[in-house]
Amino acid sequence: KPSFLEVLSYAFSSSGCIFGPFFEFKDYINFINMENEYKDAPSPIVPSIKKYGFGICMVLIYAILGKHFPLDYV
Repeated sequence: KPSFLEVLSYAFSSSGCIFGPFFEFKDYINFINMENEYKDAPSPIVPSIKKYGFGICMVLIYAILGKHFPLDYV
């Protein structure tokens, strides 16, 4: 029997919020626990940290250079 937190995480996952749940709850739990066919899936942590760092760099560049190059200049 799934816990209340598991059901909420399934219902409000990023893909579930955008498109609705298009995969079964069992597949979701297997993915979260990295079991069965998801056992060999690569970890998304390092690519996520790289994208987050890139985003922070872009925000800093915009904050520093934005006052020197107004939008009308472009």
